[in-house]
Amino acid sequence: MESLTQLIIATDLGFISVEELNDIRNHIEEIAKMLSGLRKSLLSKINN
Repeated sequence: MESLTQLIIATDLGFISVEELNDIRNHIEEIAKMLSGLRKSLLSKINN
């Protein structure tokens, strides 16, 4: 994920802490799962 890569770079450059990176990463993973579920649901409705 591009946004995660940008956050890792921000951590390396000292703009955010490792703790902030880990917190944001957890949010990104949660949102990615929700989007995946939404996509599957919409595809299922289209195919039926």
